[in-house]
Amino acid sequence: MPTLTVDLQEGFEGDEVVIAVDGRELFRKQGVKTRHQIGLAERVRLEVEAKQCSLRVSLPERSLKRELSVDCAAEPTLAVSLIGGQIDIRPFTLPGYL
Repeated sequence: MPTLTVDLQEGFEGDEVVIAVDGRELFRKQGVKTRHQIGLAERVRLEVEAKQCSLRVSLPERSLKRELSVDCAAEPTLAVSLIGGQIDIRPFTLPGYL
């Protein structure tokens, strides 16, 4: 099964974060907070079944949601940050965190 890695990075301040793939909730955690020293709040690894999947990241308490199609067969790592009051999702290719 392919693995999709989601790095919750900048802008989290004790938030509840929900991640769903193809409409199925795979991650939910309250109190997600960015560790500013390393720029990371949480690394989430999700086993997914589909090669092409729909990823949804939501912060219910802030009424924010972002959904996009992802090539999960490539086993990508995606960086998720809160920028300007919006959820920003982009590919992440750096080797890791300090």
